[in-house]
Amino acid sequence: MYRPICYERVSSFDQVLSGSGLDDQRSIIEQFLYDNPENFTKNRIYITDEGVTAFKNANISAECILGKFLQDERGR
Repeated sequence: MYRPICYERVSSFDQVLSGSGLDDQRSIIEQFLYDNPENFTKNRIYITDEGVTAFKNANISAECILGKFLQDERGR
């Protein structure tokens, strides 16, 4: 079984304020994990970047949550 690491991101703060982008992504992730319980533990990590663009890989920069997570994992 795998521990799921779930990444959610919306590019604009308008999407953050409306909630629909992140809520929709969370619902899809939860449904996928629910549909495949034999593959994943219930111990989950959620990484959420709000108002962060993925243009030119900005979402993996050292200032973003996903970037920090990846740096931590590389340092292990």
